[in-house]
Amino acid sequence: MLDSFSRRPAHSITPPLSFISPPSLPQELFVGRAAMLGVAIAIVGEILTGAGPLAQLGYEVRRVLLKLAGQLCTA
Repeated sequence: MLDSFSRRPAHSITPPLSFISPPSLPQELFVGRAAMLGVAIAIVGEILTGAGPLAQLGYEVRRVLLKLAGQLCTA
C-alpha cells in the first residue's frame, strides 16, 4: 500500500531529522575496531598493573560508592 502524498510504502519509517545521515559501513567498522582496541588495551593494562581501568586513571570508585552509601543510610 502506498502513501498517497509521498509515493512511498506506508510502512516505511523516515528518520525524525532528515539532515542527519545514518552512519556508513566504514564508519561503523572504524568505531567497532576502536572499541575492541580500547578493551584490549584496558585488559593488558590491568594484567600489567593489577589495577582496573578506572584505578589506572586515578578514580577511587570504591571510596565514592562507600561515601554515597553512607549518605543514603543516614538520610
